[in-house]
Amino acid sequence: VIATEGPTAHDLVVGAPDPGSRGVTCLYFAAEKDPVGEPTLVLDGNGRGPVTNLAVMSTVSPAYAPEGAVLISASVLGAAHDEAALVKAVRSQLRGWFGSDVDGWRHLRSYSIPHALPDRWRRQHRRPLPDNVLIAGDWCESQSIQGALRSGRIAAEAVAAEHFGVADGNRRRRCASYAGRLGRERHAPPHRPACSG
Repeated sequence: VIATEGPTAHDLVVGAPDPGSRGVTCLYFAAEKDPVGEPTLVLDGNGRGPVTNLAVMSTVSPAYAPEGAVLISASVLGAAHDEAALVKAVRSQLRGWFGSDVDGWRHLRSYSIPHALPDRWRRQHRRPLPDNVLIAGDWCESQSIQGALRSGRIAAEAVAAEHFGVADGNRRRRCASYAGRLGRERHAPPHRPACSG
């Protein structure tokens, strides 16, 4: 099972497509008080950017933040930025959202994530791959955490069906289709055919 971002799977597996990637930069700030006041993902409804969304991570767990502070995460599309210029632009935008308190936020760190999201989605895992190879990731299903989880589950069900004879109902149909695509039936042990259980 290859469970990586699309470009890495493409490099590792003959036949795996390269869906490309969309980068994201995450900026983290420490602040004296929570600017949102509730566990909410704040979106840039105007589309002016550069921040697309913001969350106060220490609302989920206070242990995420430096002692005596809250931890704020702001996401910006793209992974190639001049950090000083980006921090300045982010502060300027967030000042419009939360006022002058933003000037007191301490920038902790920025992380550029070049493969944050797949560039395109085409149910990539349906394409023929070498025998005994499964691929999984958000780029195989949908550009989301849900897509990554579903893709992993499909791969796990295919492995369970082939190696442990575990499959039933809808799982059997999905698994049989997936395993059949990989040519698994001819390799399955006679006493435990792929996706029958």
